[in-house]
Amino acid sequence: MSPPASLEPFSELFWTHVDSPVSAGREAGWRIVPDAAPHLIVTRLRTLAGETSPSGTRTSLVGARSRYVDGHITRRAWTVGVRFRPGVLPLLTGLPAPDLADRSVAVAYALRGAGTRLSDDLEAAATPDQALDLILAFLLRVLRGVPTPDRRVVALEQMVRERDRRGPESTRRWAERRRKHGECRSSTATGFQRAARSTWLTMRSRPLTASSLVSALAPRQSCVTTTTMSLPGTT
Repeated sequence: MSPPASLEPFSELFWTHVDSPVSAGREAGWRIVPDAAPHLIVTRLRTLAGETSPSGTRTSLVGARSRYVDGHITRRAWTVGVRFRPGVLPLLTGLPAPDLADRSVAVAYALRGAGTRLSDDLEAAATPDQALDLILAFLLRVLRGVPTPDRRVVALEQMVRERDRRGPESTRRWAERRRKHGECRSSTATGFQRAARSTWLTMRSRPLTASSLVSALAPRQSCVTTTTMSLPGTT
């Protein structure tokens, strides 16, 4: 579900998911991939008897994730989420973004009084649609007049989207380029170490001239572009 126009600078989409009961003895889960976008997540859990209860409601803010996480949803009845745009959590909570990275914290903790009231209201929601309406009204209220995220954060989000659009092949080529660059640097460093030792041995055995110095220190690696120079006294 797309957000209303007034929330578009802060949120990308709203979503709901209703989970089917899982047979006894079985487990279900989601693999949550790394993501630069933070989320607001509301879950309603079933009791061991398979019934839903307001006390089984969990409302959390999830920061940006640098690694994947496996989440268990065996007892979930339904889930409601808001995908925020990068940079929104500091505006919403007043906390630095790194404090929430790779973490899930209760809304009551992150938003204090306002978060506690939201959690209480969501416990009374009987359906995912009711929970969604409560979240929408809450965000319209607390984000009214709040400055939009920094344009640099928006630019970073666009870069991440473009990388994802190009797909894994582009990522593979970039990783290969980085690997070759690292090998080149390592090879060049080793070559210069050997050349320095050779020059030191040459100085001990005979007087050092400009031409012998150039010959000893010239890089021999194919990944380095060399330029031939004529030094005074070498021609």
